Amino acid sequence: MSSIDPKLQELDAELARVWRGILEIIFEPCVPYVKETEGGFLVSGKEETGYKLITKDEDLLTFIMADQCDDAAQVLYDIVQKIFGTEVQMTQIEVKPKRAALWPNRINKARVRGHMVLLVMLPDRTQLVVDPTKAQFGFQECGLSLQKFLKDYGVKGDETIPLIFDRETHLQEMEIASKKMVKAMKNMEEAFASLGSFVPGPQYRPQDHYELFQHLRERLSEAYDVWRAGIDDGSSVVEVLSQENVGRESFRKAMLDGAEKAVKDSKGGKLPRFLP
Repeated sequence: MSSIDPKLQELDAELARVWRGILEIIFEPCVPYVKETEGGFLVSGKEETGYKLITKDEDLLTFIMADQCDDAAQVLYDIVQKIFGTEVQMTQIEVKPKRAALWPNRINKARVRGHMVLLVMLPDRTQLVVDPTKAQFGFQECGLSLQKFLKDYGVKGDETIPLIFDRETHLQEMEIASKKMVKAMKNMEEAFASLGSFVPGPQYRPQDHYELFQHLRERLSEAYDVWRAGIDDGSSVVEVLSQENVGRESFRKAMLDGAEKAVKDSKGGKLPRFLP
């Protein structure tokens, strides 16, 4: 099993840190109530019997990253491709989470989840897994080879079969899913209203979510290009982002500023978190 350069491991870790910062910008602040259960913790938007306000930063990170892997792969695809200058593949892998934020109405008794990552083919033909949302499943190791990722986290170990997605096809599927959710939520609102139990308030808006993440993809790609052009000392991006330095700090700032611009570009503004 080929070992991964520690610099690439740190690059993967840095992209995860940046992605957390981006999510904290584009979503309204939300600290959920949680209840311990098998495989992780149940989440709720309100205080209920057995639920307590989340206090551990590790669990808060798990919640923040929950259900964000598809968006992360779409948004960071261009940047990862520019960093490595080679083909990047969007890849879904069935994994068994170590610890996850669980919605009561979506519990999978087998604890199997589809997880989207980016695969990069390195010069020695090792496939590097770039996984900005690993924390949603309690995964902590960074910059794993595909072989080790499957062995450690795949539902069938190293016999787990990754599913490769064409980026544009995946994006179209996300758009279709967004439209279906808009229709389903409208039907749900009408049903509650007919019963006289519908209470207006902050709600998850699938159409605004889709639009905002498209703006985000564009703004971050533009921000990366401007930042990259400013590295004039001959250093590679991997070198810069794999250690604490002025270049890495400026990269973080460029990405977070790009996220702020994306929120301003989107007519819906910041997004509320969808909680039961």
